Amino acid sequence: MKKWLSMVFIVVLILAGCSSDGSLYDYDNTKLKEELEERAFQPKVPTKLPFGEGQADLNPPIELGEGKDDTVIMIDFTSSEEGNRNLMGLEIVNDLDVHPDMEYETVDIGELKGQFAENETGNMVLN
Repeated sequence: MKKWLSMVFIVVLILAGCSSDGSLYDYDNTKLKEELEERAFQPKVPTKLPFGEGQADLNPPIELGEGKDDTVIMIDFTSSEEGNRNLMGLEIVNDLDVHPDMEYETVDIGELKGQFAENETGNMVLN
């Protein structure tokens, strides 16, 4: 079977005071993509965020043991608007089984199929 780049998004949204209309705002990911060039794999990253004026902070590589280093990339997107702090965490996993204990539902992502789950603390996972 062809090895797939498995992307898992764990999105932790703290959107205090944000509008409830579900708007997405353009995000220039050029700098983030340049930082990711040094990693073992280069995932696709968002071009839109659920808040404006966002910035991205790429976390250091996570050491998971021999042969698995840099298989997880974590990025924090933050924004401070009108006195509110917004946070969205993105965890991208390459070829690991993540959160096998969660119950997933099939979702459409454009023309793709994905798997979505939410745990008891409100963290959302999209494969």
